[in-house]
Amino acid sequence: MAVLRRRALFVPLLIVVSLLASTGGASAAEGGDVLPYGGAVDLGSTEGQTLATRIVGIAPTSSGAGYWQVSGEGGIFSFGDARFLGSTGGQRLNRPIVGMAATASGDGYWLVADDGGIFSFGDAAFLGSTGGQRLVDPIVAMAPSPGEEPGYWLVAADGGLFTFGAAPFAGSAAQTCKIGPVVGIAARPGEGYWLATSEVVPTPTGAGAHPLTVLSLLSGDLATELRHRQACQGRAAASAGRLSLPLREGIRTTAYGPRTHPIYGIPQLHTGIDLARGDGITRAAADGFVVKVRDLHGYGITTIVDHGDGLSTLVAHQRTTSVVVGQRVTRGQAIGQMGSTGFSTGPHVHFEVRVHGVATNPDPWL
Repeated sequence: MAVLRRRALFVPLLIVVSLLASTGGASAAEGGDVLPYGGAVDLGSTEGQTLATRIVGIAPTSSGAGYWQVSGEGGIFSFGDARFLGSTGGQRLNRPIVGMAATASGDGYWLVADDGGIFSFGDAAFLGSTGGQRLVDPIVAMAPSPGEEPGYWLVAADGGLFTFGAAPFAGSAAQTCKIGPVVGIAARPGEGYWLATSEVVPTPTGAGAHPLTVLSLLSGDLATELRHRQACQGRAAASAGRLSLPLREGIRTTAYGPRTHPIYGIPQLHTGIDLARGDGITRAAADGFVVKVRDLHGYGITTIVDHGDGLSTLVAHQRTTSVVVGQRVTRGQAIGQMGSTGFSTGPHVHFEVRVHGVATNPDPWL
């Protein structure tokens, strides 16, 4: 088995919980449609059905005249010449199912959970799993190896690749800078495989969620995005003078650390420092490339710059911005104007320093 990992963060649950409880108790999901292209034909789908959890994958039979759909609880739906061979639907699972793969014979299939736990049905032999291992990111997909010898790959969101049986290891994206997490894997007939990435999907928030809860989830999404973008970079150690403040002659009004939010009156961690007055022009804290310019919930008009070595800075609450994504900036270069957008009680700048996406105290860097 070939494994390429960085560090352990994602830990599978140790207590068995109901999958339905993890997805909102009595909530239900709509079934999924199947869209055929080329010589493929529509053999049916779960569209219009009410399911316990949403559809998360599809796998073809060896004849190409059938397929299975699988839901997040491991419910199996068979169409065409696909035979129902078993499922985890109705079982109490530690983690949700995220994908499936069929055997070369078409008389068996594997299901994979997001901790890498494998469930085998029909002639699908259990060849190993990552269930019980400590993973950086959860497993997101699996693919069967081509040929008669059984095997499969599991891929995690960070691009880490796990091989089992006859599936050969040909490389990993775990330490590759990419726009977002890996979301899928496809085997190439004969040799090799493709990994697909996508932008970070915003963490869903329930109806009526408190604005600061939404802000906290957004901050986590930004951390995830930066971690993937900077995965190939080293990790910088804090050094005084590495960064400069984004507002010349500014007055610090709020420090990094615990505080009571000035608008909502709720204790929270202030993930940066606030600066007011000064010359009103926001500036790059160091040389780098602009990776995000957007009006974000709570942050207002925000600019994020990647400075390399896993280091990035975030400047928020701007009135306007004068840079675009992909632009190279130099230390002290104007990037916008101070404002009062987002959650703000008056014109100021919110400044964050993030290391591989995680907000840290800016002071050791200034």
